[in-house]
Amino acid sequence: MNYLLLGWKNIVQAVKSNKKLFLGLILLQFLVLAFTAYISVSYQIKIFEQTQSIAAALETANYDQASIEAGAPFLEDVLTIYQSYKLMMSSIVDLGLWLLEIFLIPQSLLWILSHYLLKKESWKQLGQMWLKYVAAVFALLLPLALGSYFLLRQLIAIQIEVDYFAQIAKWLVGVLGVFYYLLLVAFAFINIISWKEYSWSFLRAAFRKIYLAVIVLIINVGLISGLVYLMYLTMNNENLFYLLVLLSLLLLLVLVISRIFWIAALQHLGKKHETNHS
Repeated sequence: MNYLLLGWKNIVQAVKSNKKLFLGLILLQFLVLAFTAYISVSYQIKIFEQTQSIAAALETANYDQASIEAGAPFLEDVLTIYQSYKLMMSSIVDLGLWLLEIFLIPQSLLWILSHYLLKKESWKQLGQMWLKYVAAVFALLLPLALGSYFLLRQLIAIQIEVDYFAQIAKWLVGVLGVFYYLLLVAFAFINIISWKEYSWSFLRAAFRKIYLAVIVLIINVGLISGLVYLMYLTMNNENLFYLLVLLSLLLLLVLVISRIFWIAALQHLGKKHETNHS
């Protein structure tokens, strides 16, 4: 298809002309991944420890109905459980805020520099790109994420059945995937100066030419997923350590190239008079 070939040609030309910036993107991608992993693991450990504290307290609870009716408390130390619960919720919120900051600052820089690699822009235009990036996040992803968080929190509070809760969680993940697709499409056009043309280009690529955009998405997700799966297979084998390192470096390269390819290919789809794709 022409738009795929044109997108790839744009990448080759851009990398040849901006080798240092391309290497800088790979380095920045590594730093973003490393910092995200550090924050995620650190807070997951905290949340797990706080959850264990609550579970341990509940194990000492008085489940004897006769004893409770006689006036014995269900829990000896309710305050400790409540404090652990507050700390756990605070850790979840802090983790969400950290991930949002990463998404809005270093992750946005990856997208902006990827656009800059394809076409050099002024500092003013780079600032406008960031505004469109933030606008897309707040318009598409943030409301859904917050809604999902409060819905799941409410479901936990009313002690909904586990099976029904799992079904709702799967449904929310699916909806989140759709909105994330729309967000990725929006990111591909943040270099367009006019907000009106930015919106129309987004709508053309995201909906009118969705079948073509999804092909690019499948190519990128397939490459990334394949590399992640190969890394998973080599993690538990010490003899394959150097292969794991090589695959990790290759993953960084693919993440950077797939983002640039997404931008280049979708911008051809977003053009008003782009009709020949095969």
